Amino acid sequence: MEELLIRLGELGIGFLSMMGPLVLLMMFLKLRDQRESILYTVVLKELNSPDLRGLFAVKIRCSVFSR
Repeated sequence: MEELLIRLGELGIGFLSMMGPLVLLMMFLKLRDQRESILYTVVLKELNSPDLRGLFAVKIRCSVFSR
C-alpha cells in the first residue's frame, strides 16, 4: 500500500512538472489578452466623440513579459 502511494505521488509530481510550464504560459497569455482588451476599450472610449470618429486607427502592441 505504501509503494502504491509513493508511485502515485511520483506520477503526480511528474505530471505537474510536465504541465506546469504550459499552464503558466497560458495564464500569462490570458493576462496579456485581458490587458490588451482593457487598453483598447479605454482608447476607443476617448476617441469616440463625434468630431474624432473615423479619423484614427488604433494598434496596441502588448508583449507577454513586459513591465
